[in-house]
Amino acid sequence: NNELDWAKSEQEEILKAGISCSDFVQTDSTSNKEKGESRTTHIFSGEYFSVYSTLESKSRLAVLYGLQGGAGSIDMLNIAYNESTLGLLEGYNLSKKDKAALLKEFEGETTSLGTFKERVAQNIPELAKKPNMFIRAQHAFALSHYYHQEEMPSVQVLLSDDAPEYTKIAPSHGLCWVHDARFYNKLNPIIGLHRE
Repeated sequence: NNELDWAKSEQEEILKAGISCSDFVQTDSTSNKEKGESRTTHIFSGEYFSVYSTLESKSRLAVLYGLQGGAGSIDMLNIAYNESTLGLLEGYNLSKKDKAALLKEFEGETTSLGTFKERVAQNIPELAKKPNMFIRAQHAFALSHYYHQEEMPSVQVLLSDDAPEYTKIAPSHGLCWVHDARFYNKLNPIIGLHRE
């Protein structure tokens, strides 16, 4: 056991309680360096809590990992092939052949992202050679697991900027007021009343 396990456990409990009792979760991220390595610190907050999680990227996979209390490599993120996966794969426009191969390899299974990547590289190499489709498959599996897992409450209302990594995570997604205001600043009213 690591002598800092108590801190990770406490952070997970704060996150779980915070998401459970908040009407919304607000999130953002910032780049930083940790022991000379590039990292991204994610903040998740609500009315009664704030939790920081430093991970290797700002990707949707990292956001999902952070929202589930993850620490360390996002390759430890749990992913699943369940009742939501096929719909997500179709939404990401994976080919019939790739969807069939993923179904055959993973149907009904929960595994880690790292194991998923290894098995696809070994058993479905055609998909692994298509970087965009491969990452879309990872997102579909990760979102499927997140929607159905019960270890951590799922966020119902997410407030963030309009970065793509925050889409599809929660049923309701709103922009924080600073980012919402940017759209109004771009308007060029012509009628005098609108200019006022």
